[in-house]
Amino acid sequence: ALESLGYAGGGATTTNAAADALRDPKDAVWMRRIFMDAEEDAREGRHAKAEKALVKLIAASPESLAFNYKLGKLFFEQGRFDEARQVFEVMTKRFADNYAPHYDLGKTLIKLKTFDAAITALTRAAEIDDTKVEVHNNLGLAYLYKGDLPAAMAALQRSIAIDPKQVDPHSNLGHILLQMGRPEEAIAEFDRALEVDPQAIGPRYNLGLTLLQLARYREAAEAFQWVIRINPSFADVQAKLRLAQERL
Repeated sequence: ALESLGYAGGGATTTNAAADALRDPKDAVWMRRIFMDAEEDAREGRHAKAEKALVKLIAASPESLAFNYKLGKLFFEQGRFDEARQVFEVMTKRFADNYAPHYDLGKTLIKLKTFDAAITALTRAAEIDDTKVEVHNNLGLAYLYKGDLPAAMAALQRSIAIDPKQVDPHSNLGHILLQMGRPEEAIAEFDRALEVDPQAIGPRYNLGLTLLQLARYREAAEAFQWVIRINPSFADVQAKLRLAQERL
């Protein structure tokens, strides 16, 4: 998403519009160097050092979209969701016509379980750019957690219509169909997710749950065994496998 915010990515060609606009070219060079170092620190898990550098950059250039955005993402990745929310809320006001701050605010609000506010932020992101799979997928999740299954289904179907070769929208739609008592349709969505990525654990686990519900115990056990081979501590897969095997 940083590309849409005017940041071209890592390497020597890193660019920041606010830095480039500074009167003294040395300041722009300094900012680019510090920003690149902060990105590397964040990637390597040196979060405190990255945060210190980003705060320093924002103090020098408070209107920089890239600096603020990176700080919000850093907080989010550390699970510091309330601090991330504060950063993204400021950004949605400063950069109201860019979808990315609204999207990341929505994702953060889902983590904070404030689903109505998340729906508002993600709906705004979709109004700005209706072509983003991740926006509609997360909007579907917000509606799902709120308990509005029809609205969740509509958002996920929109996500799939944009790009059907994505795992999460198919898997999430399958989960909703299962909750709605439509297990055969749920299986079809989990299968579609696994066609996109045969190594995806979530859809395979959910497929097992659906097969278990349909009393197709052997197939359910096979799905759970596959999950255990990849990640033996995933959710309650061990208990679900025992249950399926007991009912064979």
